[in-house]
Amino acid sequence: MNEARRFDRMSTAGLAVLLAFLFWYVRNDTERAMSDINLLPGGGAAAIACEGVPDEWDAYIGASEPVVLTVRGLGDRLVDMSADDVTLYTDCASVDPATGPVMRPVEWRWSPSSTWASRRRIGARIVRIDPPQVLVRFDRVVTETLRVSVGVAGQAGQGMVLERERVSPDAVMLQGPARSLARVERVAALVPDVEGAVGVTRRYTDVAVSALDAAGTPVPALTPFPAFVDVSARFSPTGLRLPVLVPPPTGRVPDGYWLRGREIEPREVTVYGPRERMASLVAEGVVNAQIFDITGMTTTRQVRVPLDLPEGLRVDGLPTGEITVTVLVEALPGRSEFALDVVVERLPPGLTATISPQRVLVAVTGSQPVLEQLSATDLSARVDIEERTAGTYRLVVLVRVPEDQGLTVESITPEQVEVLLVGTRLPTPTPTPNSEPTPTPGRAPAVSPPVAATPTRSGP
Repeated sequence: MNEARRFDRMSTAGLAVLLAFLFWYVRNDTERAMSDINLLPGGGAAAIACEGVPDEWDAYIGASEPVVLTVRGLGDRLVDMSADDVTLYTDCASVDPATGPVMRPVEWRWSPSSTWASRRRIGARIVRIDPPQVLVRFDRVVTETLRVSVGVAGQAGQGMVLERERVSPDAVMLQGPARSLARVERVAALVPDVEGAVGVTRRYTDVAVSALDAAGTPVPALTPFPAFVDVSARFSPTGLRLPVLVPPPTGRVPDGYWLRGREIEPREVTVYGPRERMASLVAEGVVNAQIFDITGMTTTRQVRVPLDLPEGLRVDGLPTGEITVTVLVEALPGRSEFALDVVVERLPPGLTATISPQRVLVAVTGSQPVLEQLSATDLSARVDIEERTAGTYRLVVLVRVPEDQGLTVESITPEQVEVLLVGTRLPTPTPTPNSEPTPTPGRAPAVSPPVAATPTRSGP
């Protein structure tokens, strides 16, 4: 009986210690603030796996917006969590693919790389998935048999021509979604080390088969059967160096402008390809560029112009087959005359001025488009009367034209005018210490050089 009581007391004490530890652990975690973080699994909607799809169908998610996971937990533990710790999926087992697109909820699970210990240490949970649903589309898995051609991996085939090829087997069966098969332009066995097959027939074994689109890029989600073939190939280098002929452009530049010329870069190119396709180039002795239009050009501009090459030929150093033509367009020079009234500038107080002649003829040169927009109100003619007393003077006419327009005053007729000053010049007031002197307007820049004014007659 005593042993039973002793055991009960020990069990009670152990349970009390365990409860105290749990209380401490829970209280310690409770006092620490919970926080949220956002995770963005790479690939956006492509990161969501479609599960439960029948073998004869392929499921894919058309949307490309990012998927955001909101994770809640203790802040100091969330720092160790990443998007790689979870797997996103949508269950399509209950969906009939023949019915077409369907909205399905996005679900998650811990990824296989995330161990139980790491999940326990992190202690986080996902409280939100945005978007919560995605549109799942279905596409039939189809097969198609296509012939295999020989290609060159990377840029190793630049300047090389395939003279002879033999592929075994010469056709493979491609299996995959119908949308992917529709993109296939050709099936190629891409051989490496082309230099080793120059001038001799070389045998390559177990060459991988690739389904390529029109741009030569592998099409994903397709499986070839068989995946490898044997190839016998022979290459030879070939190239033809020819000058580039750029025909005259079509269209015309606007009135007031002229086409000064064209600069071509490069002026010569090296063309590679099968000999029989270069026969026309050999006969002409040039590579023609396509015609381009210059309508509306008012400044010098660079234009990318495609070369007119037979199909199957390529140009060394020009992946797009285009040259650069610099079209030199400039404004035509022009000359205009304006009759301007001469005005008096900085006339001292107490004096009146009479100008003879009152009007001068000003010739301005510049580009025709600018001169066509220029009027007499945009220019001014003046004489400076500063520090003069009554009398008669011959003063230089100063003409102001708009700046930054490339305009130049060619001539002023007459260059000097006679100015009669009448009256008594009033004294300039002396500024007091507490007052600011009245500023005198600054001189405007003179287009024509100033000439010292000499009075022809003294005033009274």
